[in-house]
Amino acid sequence: LPSSKNVVLFNGDIVDRGPKQIQLLSLVLALKLAFPGSVHVVRGNHETRTMNQFTERGFAEVVQQRFTESLWNNFCDYFDELPVMALISNSLVCV
Repeated sequence: LPSSKNVVLFNGDIVDRGPKQIQLLSLVLALKLAFPGSVHVVRGNHETRTMNQFTERGFAEVVQQRFTESLWNNFCDYFDELPVMALISNSLVCV
């Protein structure tokens, strides 16, 4: 599990990745809430409204079919707040 000694970085492209993308995003969000100082999430190109609207069987379509467009918009609002890069040990940049 994440901890101060075991920091986890999710380096984007969490959605638009197959049939379990909602479950994967839910897991990432739950981990971020449970371990806010030890779990970090970077926005990938799929965590944008434009990309996941136009991907076949993309995140927008899956969320809107199973839930609502409002929930998809809430996820997109969250994606908009994610950083686009992470700096690890002041020497490695993850984009």
